[in-house]
Amino acid sequence: MCSRKWVILIILVMFAAVACRPTPRGDKDNTNKEEKNAERGVDGQGGSEKTSSSPEVSSKKITGEETNSDIQLTYAEEQAAEFDELNRSSRVLCWVGGLIIKQYPGDKMPQIATLPEGEEVEYLYQRTARKSEYTFKGQKFKDSWYLIRTASGVIGWVHGGGIRFIPEPQEFVVRNDSKATQRTGEDVAEDPSLAQQTNDWVFVPGKRVGSIHRKVTENQLVKLFGFDQVKRGEITTTGSKKEPCTYVYKDTPDEIAITWKDSPRTQIKAVYINKNGGKWHSAEGIKNGISLQDLAKLNENPLSFYGFDWDYSGTVGSWKKGRMEKFTKYFYVVLHYNPEKSSKEYLNQMKGNKVLTSSMESARGVDIFVKRIVVYLD
Repeated sequence: MCSRKWVILIILVMFAAVACRPTPRGDKDNTNKEEKNAERGVDGQGGSEKTSSSPEVSSKKITGEETNSDIQLTYAEEQAAEFDELNRSSRVLCWVGGLIIKQYPGDKMPQIATLPEGEEVEYLYQRTARKSEYTFKGQKFKDSWYLIRTASGVIGWVHGGGIRFIPEPQEFVVRNDSKATQRTGEDVAEDPSLAQQTNDWVFVPGKRVGSIHRKVTENQLVKLFGFDQVKRGEITTTGSKKEPCTYVYKDTPDEIAITWKDSPRTQIKAVYINKNGGKWHSAEGIKNGISLQDLAKLNENPLSFYGFDWDYSGTVGSWKKGRMEKFTKYFYVVLHYNPEKSSKEYLNQMKGNKVLTSSMESARGVDIFVKRIVVYLD
């Protein structure tokens, strides 16, 4: 009997030793890595969670398991987004009639007022992360809801597709007969004579690009911009075709290239604006880098363009009787795409010799922006 008790006791001690054995460190580390890989990341646009394809991996949110580098990266991304938002203009224009103002952001939220076409309101620097899709004047827009305040004091939310941001007017000095006068880009947009003594960074198709008008020669470019800012070179115009040109502000964001009709370079053929981040813009707000959606807003109508990755890649072919139709003979815009921010499926549908429209579903799945602006001065 006694020996039986000793056997039972020995078995219990061995069982306790096995049960208390620590988990190998390598297994624990691997488990944590798998969980982190499955749990990481919230979509920067809509806030939707990425899910794991493996049912064995936990999908709970990361909390205390985040490393310092994870937290710092997330904070840096949030700060960058906030900085971009705060740098936007507070001036917003309603470009459609009867735009609904909601008490809260969302399709089914109560309506409190409407905005007439052409009314300017104040942006209060709040917008939703989630996006809704609406159609305005035949153009489909997938955009956020924005908090605005009207001139009468109404505060509410409007869909981003129905508004566009108005750049803050830039003041500059126009010199005439040794007298300095403060002007804005809006003052000189339609009057080339006001801009001949300064560069206001505004291009008016058929008339001027800053202080450059159709009678300016290469020698006069040197007088306008300085010897160091004017250089000769070549530029690719259509497809792989190259032409001699004169560069102004070469290798800077404000670079422009001018081609000529004659060898002495006294008759301007075209002015090419090729760089993103520069100051050149039209009176309407067209500039390099703006999205296809914003270009459609400025046109106040859908537009058509050629498919990508061939000789006429991304060239806008028709403004479809929109706001920019009147300038068709005097300038054209070339679009391009960011493959890293685009759906591969939709992008493949938009390549080749074909005509596309800005309201196509595939166009909203590709990150398309203005890459080049070409202006004619006669």
